[in-house]
Amino acid sequence: MRAQTNDDLIVALATGSAAGIDVPADLHSLPMAQLRWDGETIIDAASVTEWHVDADGQKRLAAAPDRDPVTCAWDARLIQDGGSWRVETSAEALAAFKATAKRQVDTAAEAARAAWITPGAGQAMSYQHKAVEAAAAQAVVDGGGTPQASDYPLLASEVGTTGATVAAVAAAVLAARTAWITAEALINQTRLQAKAAIETAAAQAEIDTILAGLAWPQPE
Repeated sequence: MRAQTNDDLIVALATGSAAGIDVPADLHSLPMAQLRWDGETIIDAASVTEWHVDADGQKRLAAAPDRDPVTCAWDARLIQDGGSWRVETSAEALAAFKATAKRQVDTAAEAARAAWITPGAGQAMSYQHKAVEAAAAQAVVDGGGTPQASDYPLLASEVGTTGATVAAVAAAVLAARTAWITAEALINQTRLQAKAAIETAAAQAEIDTILAGLAWPQPE
């Protein structure tokens, strides 16, 4: 394996007859970001704790006027504070982890919703109008009447597929709407409770457990 370098940074790895600097065999399994060129050989950055961080937040081996000296592990997360780089505190790391976890919960909740509905603004409008027609048609049925197709164009368009009559279609639409509302209530409850639990978690392991335990309602 050979490495292409930019100063001490490894910017690409290649095999075969590619040009570059030979990577020691015992380092082949390491990620590229963990490798550095010290001017003589490719080294494992895990052996280094004294870094000089450049303007892009890259941990460099050599000092330079525009680099901040930082003592840390090669994979330590850094943040800029007052124009200088420093190691992220455990509290800051936990806060960032919480923010990412909450976004994951929201994404999972939206995916759970998608299992129940067809996406799209036009489809949502169709669902709304069908629900209005279905409620009106059901009111006619409850009053002892028979809904007429001409009064319920959206319901009528599904006669023969969703149901045999307008009344049957209305009943199916209302049943689906009830199931969706029940599912959405549970999805929303799960989402909010998970995010609240994440906010009060004291460690990343707790948050991992919360995320792993999420259960979303699925249509039958």
